[in-house]
Amino acid sequence: MTMGLGLAACASPKPALTNLPTPAPVAKPVFTAEQAKALATSECLACHGPVSTPYYPTLRGMSAEEIALALRNFKSGTKTGRVMPQIVKTMSEEQIAKVAAYLGGQSG
Repeated sequence: MTMGLGLAACASPKPALTNLPTPAPVAKPVFTAEQAKALATSECLACHGPVSTPYYPTLRGMSAEEIALALRNFKSGTKTGRVMPQIVKTMSEEQIAKVAAYLGGQSG
């Protein structure tokens, strides 16, 4: 019979957790134009220079929209490659848009 008492004690309802503070929303870090310029300069323009090569086409003359579409296509796998899918896979949509805007604004 004492065994039943032990089980009854375990089956008792747990007290409700009340008055817990609501966690503050976590702000998404902002990707600035300066960060976009630094990323484009270090990652993109390091390979995609002013002259096209068979492996690294130039980005000169491409609009921001064309660059953003190409980056999104690499990220989704619609467009394949050896290097670009690895570079763009961790980029956020904000990063893609701002890097493309920076690169598309470069003079051809």
